[in-house]
Amino acid sequence: MEGRQADSSGIHAGSGITPGLALTAAAIIALLFFFSSLWIATQQPWLGISLVPHDDGGLRVAAVADHGPGAGILNPEDVILSLAGPHTMSVQLQAQDIIEDPDIIPTFRERDRFRERQSIIYNVLQQPVVVLTLQDGRILRIQPRKKRPLSSLPVSFWLFSLFGASALLVGTMIWTVSRRGVPATYLLLSGLGAVCLLNSVNVIAFRELALAGTLYPWVTFAYHLGNDLFTLGMIGLLSTYPRRLGGYFPLISCLVAFMLFFILNENLAWLDFPGNSVLVQVPVYWVVGIVIMVVQWFKSRGRPLDRAIVKTLTISVGLLVVAVAATYFSPVFFSEAPKISLTGGFFALFAFYITLALAVHRHHLFDIDRWWVEVWLWFFAGAAIFIADMALVALVGMMQPYALGLAVIGVGWLYFPVRQWMWKRFVHQEQSELEKYVPQLVDHFMRVEHDEDDLELWKRILADIFRPLDIEVRRQKVEKAQVADEGLSLRVPCQSPDCCLVLSYADKGRRLFNRNDTTLAQRLYSVMEQAISLRKPYVQGVVAERRRIMRDLHDDIGGRLL
Repeated sequence: MEGRQADSSGIHAGSGITPGLALTAAAIIALLFFFSSLWIATQQPWLGISLVPHDDGGLRVAAVADHGPGAGILNPEDVILSLAGPHTMSVQLQAQDIIEDPDIIPTFRERDRFRERQSIIYNVLQQPVVVLTLQDGRILRIQPRKKRPLSSLPVSFWLFSLFGASALLVGTMIWTVSRRGVPATYLLLSGLGAVCLLNSVNVIAFRELALAGTLYPWVTFAYHLGNDLFTLGMIGLLSTYPRRLGGYFPLISCLVAFMLFFILNENLAWLDFPGNSVLVQVPVYWVVGIVIMVVQWFKSRGRPLDRAIVKTLTISVGLLVVAVAATYFSPVFFSEAPKISLTGGFFALFAFYITLALAVHRHHLFDIDRWWVEVWLWFFAGAAIFIADMALVALVGMMQPYALGLAVIGVGWLYFPVRQWMWKRFVHQEQSELEKYVPQLVDHFMRVEHDEDDLELWKRILADIFRPLDIEVRRQKVEKAQVADEGLSLRVPCQSPDCCLVLSYADKGRRLFNRNDTTLAQRLYSVMEQAISLRKPYVQGVVAERRRIMRDLHDDIGGRLL
């Protein structure tokens, strides 16, 4: 009850905001962001080529659009060293000119130099004719198109727009059905940040070669503002759900001040932090989120519904932090290229957001125990192979293919026995429970001679198996075992068709009931019904035999006495 009150208390919108109105407003906002990014992306000059960095300098042509300006002029594998216009100076092309995320540039000086080069290249592309100098000595002339066609935008552009719109609509939907409580409001704030963040990334990351220098400060500001709103919403959600973490430390106020400082620092270029002024914030947010999750874990002791929510949040936060930190941010801090693309990173972020949304909506939380151990076993297996591989490469100096093979062999020998033990210990218990209790169940019910003893015996067996805090006989028709009250209780049919047993708080309140429990209870009930059906003719035979013996004794002893 306390958890429910905490969820629904707090920020409330006006009573006039209906779910349909809220979703319509969210859809309009998402469309405004989408069409804004689409308009900016299509207003840029277009050569009709796809470029990647080249090891010996310049940019290599990866693909040429069939009907683009470069068709018939450039070929894949051509390396462009420089470009120039009739009224502009020649510009030597560099790998940094086409980076997806300028936030990986470590210093403000290099960032300003990057933006200046983008302006110069953009001005060259604005010329009627662009002169390209290739590595093989050829000099080619191309007439860029003034606008980029929709068909040239990559699939990731549309996916990012879809991710952002989906995040905002999901957050709005849960905000409306959750009575606009504080956690749902934070989730809605994060959805608004996601749609701003992803559409801003669309403009920067999926440019062909250059973006107007005057646009960069504004698009980057929207990018970082969306990132801050998303992060603020996520941390606010974790600190208020499933339990509001009280205390004297104003977490959200300090977080807002921290973000404002970095927004000002980014625009006024006060301090250069290690790695990058923006990227240095991410580990701080992760540490805050992990600390909050640890506190929530201890707060959820003795509350199985809260513990299931915390497990869901722990999986989403833990997997995202470890995966993205290892593949994207860690290489950047060591001045290396990220091991995962920007698209992969934001796809993980979207999956993380949907997981949080399901947790706030409490969608099938009673199933969390079914896949909690499975998810972590899968994750740690992959992480163990990756860590072992990196250790063999870094410490021993072994070649990558041999190191990977040894890592797979070593982890396989260690991982599979441990995994099998954990699987038997924590997951695969239904069959063993059934094998354990079926003989006992049949034996008990075959011995009972009075139907009124069946209910007490059934209650005792269920209490031994599920160890609930309470078992209540309720006047309610239940044909099959079912989870109720979001996993807090389990309803099991009994012998009387108009009543059922309600078991509350499985394992003395340590966990929620799940589908495995319903399957086990239903199978046991089927066995009990069969035992009772077999017992009836057996009891009738016993009674008939006793009557026959009594008649024989009566006739024999009566005749002798007479």
